Amino acid sequence: MPGDDLIHIQLKKIIHAKKWKVVRQLTKVWEFPSYIPCVREAVVIKKERNKMKTRWCIQIDKFPITWEEEETLSLRQNSIFFKAVGGDLDKFKGEWIFKNHAEGTEVTVNIYLKLDIPVIRIFSEAHIKDLITRNFEAILESLENHMVSKRYAAYRRGDKGKISGFAILGHFYNFNHLVRCLKMLNPDFHIPSQEFLSSLFTMTPSFKIYDMKEFLSKTGTKTHGCFIVCTFIPEMLDKDVHAVYSKVVRACKLAEKQGVGIVALGGFTSMVGERLGHQISEEVDVSVTTGNTYTAAL
Repeated sequence: MPGDDLIHIQLKKIIHAKKWKVVRQLTKVWEFPSYIPCVREAVVIKKERNKMKTRWCIQIDKFPITWEEEETLSLRQNSIFFKAVGGDLDKFKGEWIFKNHAEGTEVTVNIYLKLDIPVIRIFSEAHIKDLITRNFEAILESLENHMVSKRYAAYRRGDKGKISGFAILGHFYNFNHLVRCLKMLNPDFHIPSQEFLSSLFTMTPSFKIYDMKEFLSKTGTKTHGCFIVCTFIPEMLDKDVHAVYSKVVRACKLAEKQGVGIVALGGFTSMVGERLGHQISEEVDVSVTTGNTYTAAL
């Protein structure tokens, strides 16, 4: 599929869902405008067996791109092939590839495009590449978020089989604690300046650091969980509480992708929403607890 004169974009993402569910959701293109902000229009013009003809309009930073394309689903190849048959781009084609993964489905999308407009091509190609990249990144991210929300909606309706376990959110106590942990992971770690490391740490998204695959209570009940690190230290609350709040919400979203039934907000993660007067529980689908009631009971 590649060509020497075509721009190539490749994106990969692990989606925490079974392969057949990901493929099914991705083929429901008419639903995209309802949950993917940059997709203004996605209309099925014609559909027969494993093929569809669709009309698209995306808009990123007030820049619109429209086209029509033909899509072919190949279950044997675990792929969806697409090719533009008209629109703003001279050439636009690609493929979605689906592979089983330990945490769900590995989705790879390859896009090949060309903009052949005299004079301005050399100046506009980089911009178009950026817009198309951001469009497909938004599709991948929104696709998973939409599937997660549907899973929790089913759970609230009584489908208990899809949601189980717990997640605990925590963070480093201070900058020295962060450094000690990094040194523990790599004793030869060269410590940069506090300003440099703090800036990098601020840019780092929250991440899952540990899985508790089998947690046994004193009563013999078995469950599972995970520990998620929110990448902030308490002093960051005074510098940019909104940024810290965003990190906590994203950490809860990460927990949702693990399919847990409840998230425990440890340390200062429970205080962030209180400072802003926001309820984290209103931003996410998973149930959250601060542990304050338990502490008061003790």
